[in-house]
Amino acid sequence: MKMVCSEVAQGTNHGAIATLLNERGFRTRTGREWTATNVRSELRKQRHGRARPRCCAGAAASPDQTPKDAPLRAQQQDPSMKTTIAFEYVNRKGTRYFLCETKTKTGKTRYVFSREPTGTPLAAVPSGYEIAESVNGMVSLRMLGSCQIRDEEIAVVKAAVANHPHLRRCRIEARKKELVIYEAQMEDLEEAGRYLGGSADAIEGMLNRARLAPALRFRLYDDEERRFGAERMCYRGGIDGWLRLDVGPLLILVNRYVQHIGKESLFELI
Repeated sequence: MKMVCSEVAQGTNHGAIATLLNERGFRTRTGREWTATNVRSELRKQRHGRARPRCCAGAAASPDQTPKDAPLRAQQQDPSMKTTIAFEYVNRKGTRYFLCETKTKTGKTRYVFSREPTGTPLAAVPSGYEIAESVNGMVSLRMLGSCQIRDEEIAVVKAAVANHPHLRRCRIEARKKELVIYEAQMEDLEEAGRYLGGSADAIEGMLNRARLAPALRFRLYDDEERRFGAERMCYRGGIDGWLRLDVGPLLILVNRYVQHIGKESLFELI
């Protein structure tokens, strides 16, 4: 829950937080995958003091506010932490993360990126792993080869998005068996920037840091024939998740559905 509170403080929407929790293998208390509704419920419990003690957390310090003695302070708080200089990674939002090794309740090794060193800091990325950064700036380690999406398939989606000028702020993420297109949630940011007297560059920077929410994804259903399922995100009624649209070759699905992102017609697709 600490991670959830931290993401909310950065402006990440509930749907993106649910996706992140599922990617990292977390499950709800009933053992199911997270949804935006679950995240909202947990945050509501947090605000009313009904969350578990370990769930409370405030907003983390920004990179330029991170004390230089953070590793030392972290070691004082956690005497078991070794003095190894941790591998650092700065994400697209400018937030600095440290690579550390921790243990699960069952004693298994777990690699995490933390804003302050914890457990055993690592000086380098372990063999067989690679760094993965989500479109919203969350950093993690994943095993090499865990993503089953091919480079040429990623190129197909990127080319389709590039053909539509109104999608220039969309980002594409390939993970495991799916390609996800995220849409920038600008919500009057441009108008607000102008009202506050920001320069063109300042407004552009603000828009580039806008929250990103999943809009459309292509999920690999058949590894041999490379058939995908097209799905759109739905936040209405009792669905609150991915709604399947069609199944077929990636190129056909991309050409059929990408054009609807950012338009009312996207929500009419069933």
